[in-house]
Amino acid sequence: MPRYNIADEEIARLFTVEHLTYRQIAAQIGMSPTMVGKRLRRVGVSASQGEHVKLCCAHCGIEIDRHRSRVRKASKLFCNKECYFATRENPAFVKWRDGGRVARAVVARYFELEPDHVVHHHDGNPGNNEPRNLAVLAREHSKYHHRAAGSILWDGRKLQIQ
Repeated sequence: MPRYNIADEEIARLFTVEHLTYRQIAAQIGMSPTMVGKRLRRVGVSASQGEHVKLCCAHCGIEIDRHRSRVRKASKLFCNKECYFATRENPAFVKWRDGGRVARAVVARYFELEPDHVVHHHDGNPGNNEPRNLAVLAREHSKYHHRAAGSILWDGRKLQIQ
């Protein structure tokens, strides 16, 4: 049963002592989460006064103190950008400046490339421009590397080359 006439101090207690979220308080009281925020600000309680949680960096293991609103259960947490990008790096990657240009020329023999197509090296080595090592992606190159459903338009591994 909604309690519309609840005191602002009680809402502040639910947020700061019982560590309920705006949504949990709103469901319990019967008002919108936005209204809960307004009532909290009226008594001088900011969102940053909510519960902080201690977690570990997914790469280096350093303990991190974050506000609970910045933590999602399904995502990995990193202490800085360096740790995030360290988990994304491909140990087989070899930097080679002309790899993309040469790869596009090789793929163009088998598939009509458009300017927004991305040529991907399966082994991460831009110096290995064998057709079987190449694939063409439609703009979702980062999705492909992040294990999302990046669409492969052409794959050299399926070629029948003699």
